Amino acid sequence: MEKAGSKPVTSPGEAAIRPEYIVKRNASKDGEIGTELKQEQSIVAVETEQTGDGNGPPPTKRRKKERGQNKRRPRAARVDHADQLCPSLNHGDRSNRFCQFGDKCRYCHDCSEFLAKKPPDIAESCHLFTKLGRCPYGLACRYGNSHMTPDHQNRINEDLFDPDRAGTTINIISRSLQENLRKKKVELPKSEKFLKEFEREKKGIRNNQKSCELEEGGSGRKEEKEEGEGGKEVGEEGKGEMEKGGEDKEKGREGKGEGEGEMEEGGEDKERRREGTIGNGSTDEVKEEPANPEGREVDEVKEEPANPEGREVDEASGKRESSDAASEPSQPVEGAVTDEDTVILRPEERKKIDFRGKLYLAPLTTVGNLPFRRICKEFGADITCGEMAMATNLLQGQQSEWALLKRHASEDLFGVQVCGAHVDSMTRCAEVVSTHAEVDFIDVNVGCPIDLVCNKGAGCSLMDRRTRFESIVRGMTAVASCPVTVKMRTGVHHRNWNAHKLLPRLQDWGVAMAAVHGRSREQRYTKLADWGYISQCATAASPLPVFGCGDILSFEDYEQHAQGQAGIMIARGALIKPWIFTELKERRHWDISSSERLDILRRYANYGLEHWGSDTIGVENTRKFLLEWLSFLYRYIPVGLLERVPQTINERPPLYHGRDELETLMASHYCNDWIKISEMLLGPVPSNFTFLPKHKANSYLQH
Repeated sequence: MEKAGSKPVTSPGEAAIRPEYIVKRNASKDGEIGTELKQEQSIVAVETEQTGDGNGPPPTKRRKKERGQNKRRPRAARVDHADQLCPSLNHGDRSNRFCQFGDKCRYCHDCSEFLAKKPPDIAESCHLFTKLGRCPYGLACRYGNSHMTPDHQNRINEDLFDPDRAGTTINIISRSLQENLRKKKVELPKSEKFLKEFEREKKGIRNNQKSCELEEGGSGRKEEKEEGEGGKEVGEEGKGEMEKGGEDKEKGREGKGEGEGEMEEGGEDKERRREGTIGNGSTDEVKEEPANPEGREVDEVKEEPANPEGREVDEASGKRESSDAASEPSQPVEGAVTDEDTVILRPEERKKIDFRGKLYLAPLTTVGNLPFRRICKEFGADITCGEMAMATNLLQGQQSEWALLKRHASEDLFGVQVCGAHVDSMTRCAEVVSTHAEVDFIDVNVGCPIDLVCNKGAGCSLMDRRTRFESIVRGMTAVASCPVTVKMRTGVHHRNWNAHKLLPRLQDWGVAMAAVHGRSREQRYTKLADWGYISQCATAASPLPVFGCGDILSFEDYEQHAQGQAGIMIARGALIKPWIFTELKERRHWDISSSERLDILRRYANYGLEHWGSDTIGVENTRKFLLEWLSFLYRYIPVGLLERVPQTINERPPLYHGRDELETLMASHYCNDWIKISEMLLGPVPSNFTFLPKHKANSYLQH
């Protein structure tokens, strides 16, 4: 209890830390909390520079602290191909030392030369060799001494190695699918059928609107003429002019003269702006957009849309054959021949998922990678979702984009999130993903706030374009063989929220579940999530299941806000403490020790080596994503240090030290200390290594 008239222990927005752990800056000594205070002093150091003539007081300039940024980030230099070992020599198997590229190969073929340039090994044991019995990276492995012989042969542990063992990573794109996507040879009959019907309906609506506009325009001119006469009787000359005007009007309707044609085009353009839809990429519609979003190739759409994939269409039977398949002899088909590849499922026929009451790990760009999702699954997450993938990039077969769809075997309820602004690309993407990837649901991103996405008409901007939003969702639900979900915000602008108006329509469009982040695009993280509005949205959307998202960091937060929601989605709370899923299920606060937290990071590093590789490139990729995660992890305040439990997500701690050195290091908000933690797990960083967080996580300053 505080005495009357005494000063409050903490200032507003500051976490209540026990006094014995708070560091007083004026009384601190060098080395008391490692490098933190020295770096703090160097950041606020004042640099002076002389003016041109040297007279007068020198101006002062405060050096700006570098914080997280997404644009123009410093990037690590790529490893030259000549410094990488050719994959044909990677495993050290003499029988496979033939390179199919011969002299044109850009990689190194001299094992001795490669080993001379290779950095020293990180540790004595290789995680992949210990787990699988054989390291797939051979000589290039940064732990290679544990499984390589002196004559550059890759050892195999016969007791562990099983060549027929199925991999734990699912949804690896095949080379043939990637090539067919790039050449636009992938069969998408459901999408083509839907887009043809969609274009036909849109043209019918436009024709009706044009006829209505013409009728309104004609009656308007007639009324104008009568008002101009001022109610006087019309003489013979006036009657002749009116008759002449009527004849011209009829000629304009029948022959579509130049002036009338311009009027029609103007009305059509105006209607397109009102609709706000792009359709399947017609030239007239693209003129509405200031730029071609997502760099799509645009062809003029005639009455019958062109076949974008160059397939031959049999009008009589409705079957499509690729140019390659037409030249090959037909092969007999064994078993029953079904039409499930062309029949569009009705909503009641589609696979059902019971989302209610489950803990949902939100799709998180950059940090929501496969190793992180494995960690969260171990702590009790029920639903996981991949990082946001752009629909056009998936349709182009980009390797980096398809890597975001990879799924681990432990993810028993897994979805992928796609983002796009166009009906055609999103519809085709939904069919490709549901056909060629093992996913339980497809999530539509209607919540991404970044300008790069919203300026193209995708992400959160779809909330202000209801017609386009509806067309995209209807197209995806029509062609996907799995449920389609939506993740959105409260709205685009602050206090001009419209999620409660859109959500009741989603079930009619075929959506299986919706998640609402309790902030608008303008707010970002400047305000707390509005759970009252989320509850209002859930009531308006009933019986559609609605998940709420925002600021959940403890089981008290969960129990306070879970009422009225179908479930809770966890985002930053899982990044700050991934064991939050265990806390929510067991209804307790876990005072986790620094050694336990280091074990979590060690597991993450091992999962990263499995996912990205144990060669130099894989190790540095693992380090990069580990550092991105550490930019959130340091915000966790140990329960044993708090005066008041629980920690809330918007409270910032004063400068404090932990119960041991490692806990103090993990609480540091400096990138250099995060790099030290990564070196404990992945060895020393390269000499030219630099890191700046992608998210502005280290702008979360301690006072």
